[in-house]
Order: sequence, then C-alpha cells, then structure tokens
Amino acid sequence: MEHRTGSILISERVAYEVADDPKILKTDPLRKFVLRNPQVITQFQDNEEEGYLWILRQQGIDPEQASVMATALKRGLSLVIDERHTKATDKANNHGIKTLSWRRFLKES
Repeated sequence: MEHRTGSILISERVAYEVADDPKILKTDPLRKFVLRNPQVITQFQDNEEEGYLWILRQQGIDPEQASVMATALKRGLSLVIDERHTKATDKANNHGIKTLSWRRFLKES
C-alpha cells in the first residue's frame, strides 16, 4: 500500500479520529498508516466546506463521513470504505461517488 500514498487522501477529521481516539487500537492498520504517512492528510479546499455542511445535514451522516464525501465529491475521487455496507455508502453512491472496499482497493493497487 505504501506505493499508492500519492493516490490516497484522508480528511483531517478521519485522521484525527483514527490516530487519537483511545478506542482505536495501536495495532489498527489504518491508524498505523495515518501515523506513518502524514502527507496523505488533507484539509478542506475552499469549495468543499459548503458541500461538507450540506452532506452533514443529511440524516444518518456523521462529521467524519461528511468530510470524506465532500472531499471525494469535489475532487472527483473514489471513496475507500470498510467492509460494512452502511447508510453512508448508499448516500455516497447517491451523490455519484464511487465506493470500493479497502480489500478491493488493495487488490487494485
């Protein structure tokens, strides 16, 4: 996965949640990846804040999900998700955001 770090962006909200949440194990692969690759953490661009607030108002979407959807939508990126099919997955697909599981992402890399 290291060779694709230029193709991966992680929103600040997700990075903070993964790296600093005491409920996330120190051995969690995403936590370790974020801590080893701070260059993949991205801030909102000016045109993404409005999309974030719009998506956040939708039922069943938390701030972290809204942040990655806004970034993916405005930048035309795919959204890598965990294995669970969630309401957020459906919302992302409804907005035209391509989603793929992290396992599929690793196979394609």
